[in-house]
Amino acid sequence: MTTAASIQDLRSALEQAGRLLQSSPADALQRARAILSEHPDHAAALQLEGSALRLLGQPGDALKVLAPLEKTLPDNASVQHQLGLCQGALGHDTEAERHLRKAVKLDPSLNPAWLALSNQLETQGDSAGSQAALERYLQGSTSHPELVEAAHHLQKGRIARAEPLVREVLKRAPNDVSALRMLAEIATRIGRFEDARNLLGPCLELAPDFTLARQNYANVLRRLQHLPEALEQTEILLSLSLIHI
Repeated sequence: MTTAASIQDLRSALEQAGRLLQSSPADALQRARAILSEHPDHAAALQLEGSALRLLGQPGDALKVLAPLEKTLPDNASVQHQLGLCQGALGHDTEAERHLRKAVKLDPSLNPAWLALSNQLETQGDSAGSQAALERYLQGSTSHPELVEAAHHLQKGRIARAEPLVREVLKRAPNDVSALRMLAEIATRIGRFEDARNLLGPCLELAPDFTLARQNYANVLRRLQHLPEALEQTEILLSLSLIHI
C-alpha cells in the first residue's frame, strides 16, 4: 500500500540521488539502483540510472536504460536530451541531432539541450545551425542581452556589429566565458588566429567543460599548425563527450 509517507520518502531519495549526479555519478548510480530495486519501472529513477552511466563513460549501457523510456514517455524533453547526449557520445550524429532537436521542440526552455544541440551541430560542421542554437541557449542563460544580440549578428555574418557588443560585455565582466568564446570566434572569422588562441586559452581555464570553446580552440590550433596541441584538445573533447551534462 502506498502512503503519503512512502511517496515522500521516494521523492527524497530521488532528490538526493539527483544532487549526487554531477559530483559523484557512481554514488548516484548506486542510489538510483536501490530505488529501482523497490520500484523497478520508476521513470525518474531510470533516468537517473541512465544519466549516471553516461557520466561514468558508459553511453552504450546508458542508452539501453534510456531507450525504452522513449516509448513510455514520448513527450518528455529530458529523456530526449539524455538520449541525444548518449547518441552523440557514441558518435551517432544523426540520431543525436534528432533527439536534441526533439528535446528543444518539446521544451524550448531546456537550456542544456540547446547547448548540447549547439555542440552537436558544431561537431557535424554545421556552424550556422550551431550558432543559432547557441543564440537560443544564451537567451535563457546569460544576464547580458548584448551577447544574444551579438550572436544574432554573427549568425547573419554581421561581424562589425557583433564585436563592439561583445567587447562591452567584457569591459563589465572580463571573465564571462561566453563573451570570451564569442570574441575568439570573431577573431577567427577575420583571420586573427593568434588573438583567438589567446582568448580561448583563458576561457577554457575558467570553464574546462565548455565543449564549444574547446572545439573552437582545437580548430584555431590546427589553423596555426600547432598540430600536437590540436590533437591534445581533440583527445580532451573525446573524453568530454562521455561526461558532458
